[in-house]
Amino acid sequence: MNSGRKEPPSGVDYCWQQTGPVCFAPSVASYELALEIKSPLSRRHAARVGYFAVRLAARMGRPTPQIRRIWAAARLHDLGKLFVPESLLARPGPLSPKEFRWIERHPVVGAELLAKSGRWNELTRLVLHHHENFDGSGYPDRLTAEKIPFEARLIRVADSLEAMTSKRPYACAKSPADALAELDKAAGIQLDPLVVRHACELLVSSSGTSLPSL
Repeated sequence: MNSGRKEPPSGVDYCWQQTGPVCFAPSVASYELALEIKSPLSRRHAARVGYFAVRLAARMGRPTPQIRRIWAAARLHDLGKLFVPESLLARPGPLSPKEFRWIERHPVVGAELLAKSGRWNELTRLVLHHHENFDGSGYPDRLTAEKIPFEARLIRVADSLEAMTSKRPYACAKSPADALAELDKAAGIQLDPLVVRHACELLVSSSGTSLPSL
C-alpha cells in the first residue's frame, strides 16, 4: 500500500533539480569518460561524491551558482588520477612512501589540467585543495581551516563519506552507523566540523539504515 511518502529522487535527478542546466556538463562528461577508461571504480566514486556533495550543499542552504561549482569540482576532483599508475589505484595493500607520492600528486595534476583548459579557473583551486585537512596535515599545501576554500572542505567530507560507505579492493564498506562514528572522529582534524554536522544529519535523516544512492 502506498503510504504517501514521497520517494527521494535518484542521484542524477537530484543534482539536476539543485543545479539546473549546467553549462559545463558535457565537458565534465568527456573528462569522466577518460577517467572511466582508466579506472571504472574512480568514475563511480566521482559520481557518488558529486551526489553527496550536492545534497550537503543544498542542506546547508548554499546558493545555486555555488552548488553548480561544487557539483562540477566534485565530479572532477580525481581527474589527476589519469596519470597515476592503475596498479596503485587498485592496490589492496598499503602503499610505500614512494608510491604514495604518486597519489599525493593527483590534486596538483588535476588542477593543472583544468587550468590548461582555460575555461574552468573557478574549479581549479577546489580540485587542488580537496585533500587538505582542517588541522593543516593534508596536501598539497597544508592549508588549515578557513584558508581551505569552503567548497573544497565540503567535497572533502563527501569524498570521505563515499569512500567509507563503498566497497573497495582494499576495504569493506562501512555501515551508516560506523560512517557516522568515523565522520565525528575526523571532525576538526581532517574534516570541517560544521560540514560534518550536516553530513551526519543527512545520514540520520536517511533513517540511519541506508544511504542516498545513485
